[in-house]
Amino acid sequence: MEFGVFTAEVFPPLYFVRDARVMNTREKGRVAESLVCEFLEKKGHTILYRNFSVPEAEVDIVSSSGGTICFTEVKQVPVNWSAEDFPFKINSTKKKKIRFAASVYLARNSDIKYDEIRFDAAFVIDSDIKYIEGAF
Repeated sequence: MEFGVFTAEVFPPLYFVRDARVMNTREKGRVAESLVCEFLEKKGHTILYRNFSVPEAEVDIVSSSGGTICFTEVKQVPVNWSAEDFPFKINSTKKKKIRFAASVYLARNSDIKYDEIRFDAAFVIDSDIKYIEGAF
């Protein structure tokens, strides 16, 4: 059996596959994370890992830019939310879990060289992205 390279024509991105009105929450989350990954790559980031998880904690996107390792939490927000409401989408318990998952990621990947780490947040409204560096 021969395996080939799968291109966008064979497996198009999820947001071209189904109408957003009929997608479940997990599918919408994957679409939002894909949009943020594309956004970060255009900004020069290298995506190191998606959905890194340990029991009770997860980081949506781990990326690197220059000497910085970025741990990004992706959240979808309703269209009617204002920018002032965004910080309330990530509570202190979630932040603590993300920090824990980040520490495990760094411990398991001790060969990665970095100068600093940063915790970012990406808020997706439809296909628009509000990205906050150093969100917490």
